[in-house]
Amino acid sequence: MADPARTLPPPSRALITGAGGGFGRAMAECFVHAGMRVALNGRNPETLSRVSARLRDLGGQVLELPGDAGDEATVRGALDRIVAFWGGVDVVVDNAGVGGCAGPLWSTPTDQWWDGFGNNVRTTVTTLAAAVPVLIASGGGRLVHISSAAGVEGWPHASAYAAAKAAGISLCRDLARELAREPVKVFAFHPGILRTGLTEAVLRQPGGDRWHRLHAAWFTRQIRDGRTVPVPVAAGAVLALARGAYDGSSGRYLTMDSLSDPLA
Repeated sequence: MADPARTLPPPSRALITGAGGGFGRAMAECFVHAGMRVALNGRNPETLSRVSARLRDLGGQVLELPGDAGDEATVRGALDRIVAFWGGVDVVVDNAGVGGCAGPLWSTPTDQWWDGFGNNVRTTVTTLAAAVPVLIASGGGRLVHISSAAGVEGWPHASAYAAAKAAGISLCRDLARELAREPVKVFAFHPGILRTGLTEAVLRQPGGDRWHRLHAAWFTRQIRDGRTVPVPVAAGAVLALARGAYDGSSGRYLTMDSLSDPLA
């Protein structure tokens, strides 16, 4: 059994799911600028290829690993390829997910609710479960689950998404305790409201029903009132987690505010 107290070497190999655009792409660019090799996972091979080309233009070493992060064989195959090419992995960022259905629970078709909840939880469970043995075999590393305040505060009319994020936060807390004797750290990190990814998807949706319009209006107010976080700043925070700056907070739900707190 490895000594969990030992200092891990600087990370150089990362896997990011949901890397075909939005925050996933921003994190990949940040990691490449920091000199890390980055493996990209995403459902759409074409968008993944475009991101890879951009990263290579920046001088990055990149692996394209298209597929569904909720599929166990896909994730395990992706990790096997990283090990084959780079000898191991140091950081896994669980970023893949969907917004899911919108509306009150009682008027939402149950199968749609379960689809939204299940898709998000499945990608998190599949990614983290597959990554742990590889991180241990690589000498240790860090798992970062991209979370949301919805998992703590709730999000009316998006309960499937909020419940899935709450499950992810709980899973990270439990997993960190299970890994207490291993040199693997686990974080649930809420980067704040970003003008990319889910936010842009909601704002771009033409028309939509009453509930989607309600969410779009909420995001619009947050942007108007300056409550968003610059995407590069949030990506830099994930890099700090990947580099071990907050290893003492393994298992915790972290936000941009808590990362600025020296006691975090």
